Amino acid sequence: MKTAVSIPNALYRRTEGLARKLRKTRSAVYASALEDFVSKHDGEAITSAYDEVVREVGDEMRAFRHAVLRRASKRIRW
Repeated sequence: MKTAVSIPNALYRRTEGLARKLRKTRSAVYASALEDFVSKHDGEAITSAYDEVVREVGDEMRAFRHAVLRRASKRIRW
């Protein structure tokens, strides 16, 4: 899709330089930048990533707690 946007001249020049350096088209640089920006501001994606981390850490903590309890129970005289 084509669209027209207005950006400051200095940003345009920096983007042109970056596109040449990366050997990418100007459109590819702008599309990549917008993708990053939108991803960082997508609340649902951020929440999903956070939930995944909590799930992983939770599983690791449960396994750790069980290992500690097993080890401690072997040292206790019942």
